[in-house]
Amino acid sequence: MSLQEPALVVIGGGAAGLAAAVEAARWQPGRVLVLDQAPVLSVGTCGLPYLVGGQIGDAQKLLLHSRQELEERGLRLFTECRLESIDLANQRLHYRDLARGQNNNLPFQNLLLAPGGRFDFPGGHLKNVLAPRDLVSSLRARAWLRQPECRRVLVVGAGYLGLELAEAARFAGKQVTLLDPCSRILGLVGTLHDTVLRELARHGVEWRQHELMAWEGERRAQLRDGSVLDFDLALLATGVSPRHPLLEGLALERGPLGGLRVDRQGRTSRARIWAAGDCCEIPPRQGTRPVYLPLARPAALLGRAAGAASMGQSSSFAGCVPCASVKVFELEVGWVGAMGEGDRYLSDGPLRAAYWSEPGRLQLCLEFCPRSRRLLGAQAVASGEVTSLLQTLALAIDQGLDFEALSDLDHPYTPPLSGMWNGIARTVRSSKRWA
Repeated sequence: MSLQEPALVVIGGGAAGLAAAVEAARWQPGRVLVLDQAPVLSVGTCGLPYLVGGQIGDAQKLLLHSRQELEERGLRLFTECRLESIDLANQRLHYRDLARGQNNNLPFQNLLLAPGGRFDFPGGHLKNVLAPRDLVSSLRARAWLRQPECRRVLVVGAGYLGLELAEAARFAGKQVTLLDPCSRILGLVGTLHDTVLRELARHGVEWRQHELMAWEGERRAQLRDGSVLDFDLALLATGVSPRHPLLEGLALERGPLGGLRVDRQGRTSRARIWAAGDCCEIPPRQGTRPVYLPLARPAALLGRAAGAASMGQSSSFAGCVPCASVKVFELEVGWVGAMGEGDRYLSDGPLRAAYWSEPGRLQLCLEFCPRSRRLLGAQAVASGEVTSLLQTLALAIDQGLDFEALSDLDHPYTPPLSGMWNGIARTVRSSKRWA
């Protein structure tokens, strides 16, 4: 089979695209082509903030698979190739080979769309306003942080990436301001949010609840209230939306948020067209309403199912319980499920036996459906173990565990590792029912 006649063309070499391509190549080795404008694929992008700050010193550590390894898995790679347009009617792609400066066409039999989401880049024309979203831009940001004259860093956006970049800039010894219009970081409930704010302040990060309006020259940011912030380097972490510019105008059905609508095998509304990753609204674990979850794990899971389906296999994406965690200096912060419509129970206590020399601290908020009493969601802030705790709660949501079931949930107990009543049990027992 010639390069011009691949069995599957994958647009995008991120988590979704590569998972799909590797899975498809199991069935059609040598006939799966990946097209991406990046010079290097298979980068551990979730580690990029720590490359920026210097916690990870060697960029090579973030390369998960070499080009040779990917090709040995049956992939053909068109790197440094920028997709210009998609002609669905004639099943052709128009792209530009950046290395050679050439415009080319590529026919396809099956097409899998995984270009990522839309990211708006205000100030992209300024050399000191950067968005560390790939290896190249992250190395550029690290080079800026290493300059002695770079003293003040403005991080725009207080989501997962923004919090990680704020820590990275502080690790590099810079003065950091974290800017976001939302009243609560990550939507955390009151006391959990306050704990995160104290941790940021303790480590020298100034939190400003304001909206960026414009840049004044190269060193000042104008806020909505009319005030200005001076900076030497601005790092943008404002999140993504599913409306990727390359996909606008394509005759493909979309969900309520504007992302491509796909089924549990990644099929779009058009035959022989699949999609996965941040451009999609994905099927939920339970129910029928699609969700938008721009994270690497659900992207890879759906990508793997779509890659198999494109080759005629029966693999299916089970859906995800929305969950995420992030490190904020010496805290772990995370959430699972959905909150805002139920009864909440909050506890604040030690992670381990209270009499242990370093018991640690855990704040946990659980939310239950007022009618069924099933667990809907949770938020946690702790000095450790948040990810494993939320993994348990994700399973509880998936299995439909209710208030009573969680109250009886067992766990291992030993004073150096856990209290007699762990965080889940303590939170359930904190309700009036246990008074």
